[in-house]
Amino acid sequence: RAAPVRASCPQAAETAAAAAIAAASCHGRVEVAAARTERDQVFANANGTFTAIQAATVQRIRRADGTWATPDATLRRGAGGYAPVAASLDATFSAGGTAPLAVVRRDGAELTLRWPGALPEPVASGGTLTYPEVLPGVDLVVTAEVEGVGETLVVKTAQAAADPRLATVRLAATTRGMSLREGEAESLVAVSAAGKTLFSSGTPMMWDSSGQGEASTAGPAVGGATAAMPLTMAAGAAG
Repeated sequence: RAAPVRASCPQAAETAAAAAIAAASCHGRVEVAAARTERDQVFANANGTFTAIQAATVQRIRRADGTWATPDATLRRGAGGYAPVAASLDATFSAGGTAPLAVVRRDGAELTLRWPGALPEPVASGGTLTYPEVLPGVDLVVTAEVEGVGETLVVKTAQAAADPRLATVRLAATTRGMSLREGEAESLVAVSAAGKTLFSSGTPMMWDSSGQGEASTAGPAVGGATAAMPLTMAAGAAG
C-alpha cells in the first residue's frame, strides 16, 4: 500500500494561527511572517509550539515596499547623493559641493550634518567615500555600515596636523522630529519627540600611525597611540 503523500511546507504564513495550521499539516516548520523583523524570526512547529530566533546584528533589511533585502552597505550614487544599497539606518551622503555631508533618517525623524564649506567630489570605494583635501593635507572619509555611519579626518602630514582649524572641527546640525543631547563619555544621542533613542554617536577618538602595522580609518595599528576627543554642542551645531 502506498504511503500517504506529505504536504510540503510553505516558507511562511502571515499570522501565527496560519503558520501553526500549516506546520501541523506539513509536519515541519513554518515562519510567522508578521513577526519577522530585521533581527528576529518566529517559527511555528509541527507539535504546536513556536520557536523564536533573535540575532545580535541585523540579518535582513525591510525595503519601503515591504519586501526584504540582504544587508549591503555598498554606496551607490543616486539623484540625492550616495546611499547604501540596503542598510538598517537610512542615510544619504554628499556627492560634493554645498549639499549636506550626511542626512540620516529613522522612524520619520531626520538629522542633517553639514561640513563648514563646499566639499570636493568624493571617491567611492565599497562602503566608503573619501573627500580629498577638505583642508590642506587632510581627507574626510565617510563610512557607511549596515547599522550606522562614521566619519574620519585623515591627517596626512605633520604640517597638516599643525593647522589650527583642526583644533576644533565644527559640523552644523539640523534636526526634524528629533533632538540632540550630550550622552555619556562624550557621546551624542538623537532622541525622538516621544523620548525614544534613535541612535547615538559613541565616543569620538583620535589615533596615530606610530604602532606596528598600518593605521586605517577603522582604527589604529597595534601599539598606536589613541585618545578620546571632547565633544561639545552649541545651538544648532555639534563640534
